[in-house]
Formats: sequence, C-alpha cells, structure tokens
Amino acid sequence: MDSFNASINSFKEKVCKKYKIRGEQINRWTIDIKRIFANRVDFLSKYKPNLFVKKQSVLSRIDVKKYIRDLQMDFIICSIDKAANNYVVICKKFYLLTLMKELGIDINSYECIGNITYQVVDHLEKDLIEKHRIYLKNKFSISVSQDNMRLPRIFWNPKLHKTPYKARFIAGARNSSTKQLSVYLNRALELLKNRFCCYCNSIRERTGIECDWSINNSVQFVNHINTIDLYTLQVYDFTTLYTSLDLKTVETLVGEMIDLIFIKSYNKYLCVERFGDRGFFAKKEYNGYLCFTASSLKEAVHYILNNTYICFAGIVLKQVKGIPMGGNSSSQLADVTLSKSEFNYQVSLIKNKRFNLAKRLSNNKRYVDDLGVANYGNFEGSISEVYPADLLMERSGENDRNVNYLDVNVHIDGEVLHTKLYNKVDDFGFDVVNFTFPHSNIALSVGHNLFYSQLARYFKICSHAKDFVNSSKKLYTCLIHRGYRHWALIIKFRQFVKNHPEALSKYRLTDIKDLYQAIFSTC
Repeated sequence: MDSFNASINSFKEKVCKKYKIRGEQINRWTIDIKRIFANRVDFLSKYKPNLFVKKQSVLSRIDVKKYIRDLQMDFIICSIDKAANNYVVICKKFYLLTLMKELGIDINSYECIGNITYQVVDHLEKDLIEKHRIYLKNKFSISVSQDNMRLPRIFWNPKLHKTPYKARFIAGARNSSTKQLSVYLNRALELLKNRFCCYCNSIRERTGIECDWSINNSVQFVNHINTIDLYTLQVYDFTTLYTSLDLKTVETLVGEMIDLIFIKSYNKYLCVERFGDRGFFAKKEYNGYLCFTASSLKEAVHYILNNTYICFAGIVLKQVKGIPMGGNSSSQLADVTLSKSEFNYQVSLIKNKRFNLAKRLSNNKRYVDDLGVANYGNFEGSISEVYPADLLMERSGENDRNVNYLDVNVHIDGEVLHTKLYNKVDDFGFDVVNFTFPHSNIALSVGHNLFYSQLARYFKICSHAKDFVNSSKKLYTCLIHRGYRHWALIIKFRQFVKNHPEALSKYRLTDIKDLYQAIFSTC
C-alpha cells in the first residue's frame, strides 16, 4: 500500500503541475482511488491469500549474488543488438579495448588522443553541466532536474547478426543535462515532418512525383508495392548513418526543412506542450508550451548537435562528427536530414525537366537507414547525387526478385507479387528469446493481447494464407510452450476474425474454420 500511495501522490503532483490546479481540487478523487484499491486488496487477501505469498527471487539468493559479482570481475553482461531480451557475456578486456579504439585512446600509454569523431575537451563534467543548466534556463526556460545533472556514458552492444561481429556504440542519454531540450526538439521535429509529408502529398497530387520517401513502418511499404507493378526491388543500407554525417550538413538540411515548413504554414510558432504530448503550429504563444520560432528551433538543433559530450573512465570527450546514437532526438534529426536530401534531389529533377527519372524514383521507400528502390536498377550511380558525400550505402543481397526489406520478404514471380514475414533474428546463430512469459511480473493479458496484435501484423504483411498460417502457428506454439492458456488465445483469434472480416476474401477462403484448424491443430 505504501508504494501505491506514493505513486498516487506523485501522479497527483504531475496532474496539478500540468493543468495548473491546486491539490485540494482533486483530493476527493485521490481519497476515492485509495479507498477502492484498499478494499480490493482486503478482499483478495481474504479470499485469495496465495496472491500475497512473497516468493524469493533467484537473483536475491546470496550464493547467486556472489556468483554474479565474481562473474562481473572479468566479464561484461550486455544485451544483444536487434534482440534486446537476450544477453551475451563478453570478456571485459575486449569490451574496454573496443571502446578505447572507438574513442581514440592509445592501448599502450592509455593517452586519449581522440579522432575525427571524438575530441578530448579540457573541461570538468560538472562545469559543462552547469554551463548547460544556465543556457537552457535563460534561453528556453528549461530547468535541469537533479537526475539529469550528468553527461552521457558511452557503451556498446554486439551486433551478432553481422559477419564478422560488429559493435553498435551508444551514448546512454537516459539521464543527461540536455535531455529535456532533446525531448522537446524530438516532438517539434515530428510535427515538422508531418507538415512536410502533407506538403509533399500536395506536390504528388499535382505532378505525380513523390518527394517524400520516408515511411513509418513496413505496412506502408507493403501497401505501396501492392499498388504498383513491381518488377525489381533493391535494398540499400547506410553503413554508418549516425557517425558519418557532418554536423554542418545536418544543421543546414534541417534548417532548410524548418524554413520551408514555417513559410508554408503561415504560422510564427511551433508549440510543444511542456508536460504532455500535444503540439501544433500557431500564430501566437501559449502558456504551458515551449513555443519555437523558426530561428529558436534552429538554435535548439544547433545546440543539441554541438553539445554532445560523453564520459569514459573520467575522460570527457565531445562528439564533433555524426549524430549521437542514443539521444532523444537523434532518430528524427537523421530522418529529417535524409528526407530533405531526397526532397532537394527530386525538386532538382523537376526543375531540370527530368520527369521520367523523378517518377521512377517516386517508388522509393526509406525507413530511417533502410532504403527500398523499386523498378530502378541504376540507383547505385545516383547515391552520391542524392545524399551527403559523407554517407556510404551498401546493397543488401544481389537478387532483385527475392528481397528482404525490414520485416517483409518480397518475392516477385513473373507478374505475381508474394509477400511474407521476415524476421532478422531467424538469421542469428542461436535461439532468440522473444515475447513475454506468463510467470513473470507482466500481466497475463499482455501475452494474450500480443497474440492478437501479431495476428493483425501478419495479416497485413502476408499475401498468402499459407504464410499467414505458418507465422501464426509458430507464435501460437511458442506461447503455449511458455504456459499461456489455449482458450485465452482462441478468444483473441476470434476477436481478430471479428475485426478483420476481409481475411476470407484476401486468402480466398470459404470458411474461417479452415484458418482456425490450420493454426490451432496439435503442436
């Protein structure tokens, strides 16, 4: 009860701060919630006392704790890239040497020389934090909380799906002095990107040319390729997107996007809610919102890009090249940069009256750093014209008619398009642990709802009933072996069928029972 009461009181404080009301105004609500919860606990403790029997965690045992401490003396335990629920044990010396090589630290003298990406700075961590605190307070009225009075620490996760294995370096910015500004900037860039998408839609409606290649998920990609005659498909990947981009190039392209959208919106401010998720363009400022003008938004971008510091072994370094991997606004900054590059190229083709090439490239779709090029086999020669010179791209695979893009496998058989689920973790050389367990602290309903959501996802991706059944049956078997109830999963399947009546026509079935029997037959 103590932890519940503390959570309610914390929530009450946030609500009062967000809506600018006094605590007394919601005292009645607070009392009622606590009373309802207490009554429920009393009922369960009386009729279901087993729920309150405290079970000892394996990790709380003294012998287990000692074993883990001994293990940590020589090894690092970290999660695996693309498989976050799985862990790998790495030699501590190798882990540190990899970090030192990335940061430009001599492995013999331990002198930090730096490199083109990281440079040593002659400042103490506390001095930089104080500098950030004063600037954010004066410029954006942002207060740095006590939890955020620190600089990010760098670490890396192994990419075991690569041959040979590689490392993904991350600046852990879960708590950092510039975090709050980065959060606001991320929301602002999302709004900016949405307006940019609408602007590009209007261009497409007038010219038939798509200037915005960016997509938010694989379903958008599947829906697009189903609307065109697809003959070939190539997939390209940016090898080092975050660490290769020149900061001045990023700042210039993002600034161009900001100027373009502010001019087209006829508004002076982009308002982001300080204690919520709302945001909008407006002609005036609003209380409770951080209201960016075009110039102040560009200044926020400049500050985030040029104030990326990390700490390692007591050394403070500044990232002078590339967008920091792990920052709250990093993904949006990269996406906006690439989107503006693609937009500029398409517009240049239109101005030079190269309409045929512009329309061919209109079928391109990009999700962050993965680009799918449809019906155009010479894109490799245009990469340097489309994107900044610092970025390198490599093609994934050589088959134009059987391609894996995001979580979709695309197979082109003559004029027939076949799409099915592709899971990158299937390429790992070990069994990957996915999804939840019913005996964990996570509610059972999460596992059941996961089954429903995955059925809906498979349905959108798989073009043939056989592939839908195979993916669904594999998930069902996994959840049953975990200990989830058969009847609960059946209920979720029925809900899926009820909400997706088009499944019969898509898969050319006369009776939904055929699908039911194929998925839920004996494991």
